Amino acid sequence: MIDHFTNQPNKNWLRQCGDETIRQYNKINRDCMSDVRWFSELTLYWENEHIFISHAGISLQTENPFDENDEFGVLWNRSPLKNIGKLQIIGHTPTDRPKFDMTSNAWNIDTGAAYLGYLTGVKIKSNGEVTEFIREDTDLRDK
Repeated sequence: MIDHFTNQPNKNWLRQCGDETIRQYNKINRDCMSDVRWFSELTLYWENEHIFISHAGISLQTENPFDENDEFGVLWNRSPLKNIGKLQIIGHTPTDRPKFDMTSNAWNIDTGAAYLGYLTGVKIKSNGEVTEFIREDTDLRDK
C-alpha cells in the first residue's frame, strides 16, 4: 500500500485486496494518506531471541525475506516456512482456525477476518510460550 500510494501503482498489492481496500476507504470517505504515512514508519517484523513476528513469515524459497517486492518475502509469502530456530507468528494466508506447523515452528493466526471470518490475536510470553488465543468476530459493518 505504501509503495502504491507513494511511488507507483503496485499491481501485486492491488490483486491481493488492494482494490477492495481502496473501495473501503472511499466508502467511508477517508483519506488513506495519513494511514500510509503511519504504515511507512512501521517495521516489517518484530523479534526477540525466541519469537519472530511478521505478516507472511520467512519462506524456504527466498534469499532475502525482507525484500518488500519478493513474492516469498515477509509481506507476500504463501509458501512453506523455514524453521529459523524461533517461534514464528504469521498471518496472510487465511485458515479456519489458528494452525501450528511443527516443521517450521510457526503459528498461522490469519482466520479470515477480511472474509467474514474472525480476527485472531495471540498472547505470547517473551520466551515464546503461547498462553492464549483471542477471537474477535468480524463486525458485518466492516464488509
